[in-house]
Amino acid sequence: MSPPPEEDQSALIAEIARSWDRAKAQFEELREAAALTGRMAELRLQSLFLGRERDDALKKLGAALVSEVKRGKLALPPSIQSALDGVDAVEKRQEAKAAQISDILMEGDEVATRKAAKPKIPNSGVAPKQRK
Repeated sequence: MSPPPEEDQSALIAEIARSWDRAKAQFEELREAAALTGRMAELRLQSLFLGRERDDALKKLGAALVSEVKRGKLALPPSIQSALDGVDAVEKRQEAKAAQISDILMEGDEVATRKAAKPKIPNSGVAPKQRK
């Protein structure tokens, strides 16, 4: 078999070079898209952390305001007082649940204490008679 003519080789090399340039350009586009996606993910994460920081700051502010109201050092307008009443109601329900949990734990302790105080019957090593 004879080698391909010189102009066929030149055309092939030129086509390979064009294909290589297209592949490099596509790779560059993908790299830029990946970088942009990474930056967006980083910004979303930072935004999430800032949202949590804001929530914590609002929680501390609310706790400080409630403390001042309960100590009588701050009076709330009626429109806000209803929100505080809602907080008080939730706190009372939470205290009731905590009391229920405490009662159950105490019952468990009492049962464990009684069980530990019962004398154990030694095993005779003989199987009991089966009932008919």
